[in-house]
Amino acid sequence: MLVVWAACTNAGPSVPPSSVSAAAPSPSPGLTDVATPWTAVAPLGLPRAHLGAVALGGAIYAIGGQLPATVGSASSTAVERYDAALNAWTRSPDLPGATDHAAVTASAASIFVFGGNFAAPSAVSYRFEIATSTWTAVTKLPEPRAAGGAAALGDRIYVVGGFGTDRRELPQAYAIRPTW
Repeated sequence: MLVVWAACTNAGPSVPPSSVSAAAPSPSPGLTDVATPWTAVAPLGLPRAHLGAVALGGAIYAIGGQLPATVGSASSTAVERYDAALNAWTRSPDLPGATDHAAVTASAASIFVFGGNFAAPSAVSYRFEIATSTWTAVTKLPEPRAAGGAAALGDRIYVVGGFGTDRRELPQAYAIRPTW
């Protein structure tokens, strides 16, 4: 299943941040079948934009994000888990600290959240262990960043790009071999 979250509504027709759509991938290699229809699935319980999303253990996790202006436009600690078989979102334990624009990835049986916070980029990093449903703070990033990306490859996690506290794009990429 391919899942897409609509987040920015700066121009053109807007899509509520809580809208979630999904489509089965094309049977051909790659996603080249433009005729495959999108199907609406259950909306997030808490609408938000600029959240992190990751798939792990047969579920999709929506992590943090920026709350709508009607809720105060603040960052969120919310974590929601999507079960495709039930077409339902359930709340998971909240992040220890609110974030938006964070880099998120999964490795083994854990979810990792790095940096974030558009208003004041952060170096804070967290690990969520699926088996125990617990969040722990882990090694901070070498420098604060928001809107970067993260990916797990082999036994390492990479955090790339984003912008720093001076609002300049960061070309630096970092790798860490988790031992937590």
